[in-house]
Formats: sequence, structure tokens, C-alpha cells
Amino acid sequence: MKFRTEVEFRESQKKIQVEDKIFSIGSCFASEMSDLFRRGQIQTLSNPFGTIFNPFSIANAVKRLHDSEFYTEEDLIVFNEEYISLDHHTGFDSRYVHQTLDKINHHITDGNQFLQETRWVLITYGTNRLFMSSCQNRSWSPTVTKSRRNSLRRGC
Repeated sequence: MKFRTEVEFRESQKKIQVEDKIFSIGSCFASEMSDLFRRGQIQTLSNPFGTIFNPFSIANAVKRLHDSEFYTEEDLIVFNEEYISLDHHTGFDSRYVHQTLDKINHHITDGNQFLQETRWVLITYGTNRLFMSSCQNRSWSPTVTKSRRNSLRRGC
């Protein structure tokens, strides 16, 4: 019994060069690969939103980076006395709204600039599912409406 998907790849004519820049986003594997590239003296930027796993969240992050779309206080919610973004890893959380926004928006600036100069983009998925729930613990669509996001900010 095989517990993995085996895929055969043809050798690419394009090769990563030491002067190339590599942008990686997604699961922790993206971060691990980025660390290996960095050890090889290749310029890399990894997971500017922190580790994220599913295609919907990754697409949203790449779009916001590409458009240089900054976050505002209205994009955050308060949870356990910290300001958090539902789009970011917990490493961005802070007790102070300005600190959370500064961390997030600094990474958007850096990510946008790096994307403009990069030659390679590495995307790794951890899952194809998006797990979120309402206050009644029901799962809901990955398309979060503005009114739903507002209800989350209000605490349900």
C-alpha cells in the first residue's frame, strides 16, 4: 500500500541560478526550502503572512501582496486581548493594534517589492481545506462576506 502520491517530472531546461530570487509561500515546507536556498546564498523571501496552508488563503495573500493592499484596524479582530488578523499566522498578533498593523504592513511592503524582482515562485500547500467556524461551531464557506467578518469582529 502506498501512502503517498508518486509523480514523475521531466528535467527542466530552466535552472535556478545563484543570482536568482525565490519567493516562497504556503506550508512550513516553503519555509524549510527557503532556509536551504538561503544557505546556498540564494536570495529568498518566505511566507510574508506566516505559515498558511490552503489554496484560498495563499491566493488571498498573493493578491494582497501583488496589489500592495495594506491592512487597517477594520481588518483585525480582538481575541484573547490581542489584535489578530484571520489571514495571518499568530506570530503577527499583538496586544496593541498599531504593532499588529506595523508587522503586517511591513511584510506587505517587503513582499510586494520582492515579488516585483523575483524570478521564481514556490507555492506549497498543506491542505485543500479551509477550517473556520462561527460562534455556533458550524463550518462555513471560505468566501467570508464583509458582514460575516464584521460579526466576527463583534465577537459573534
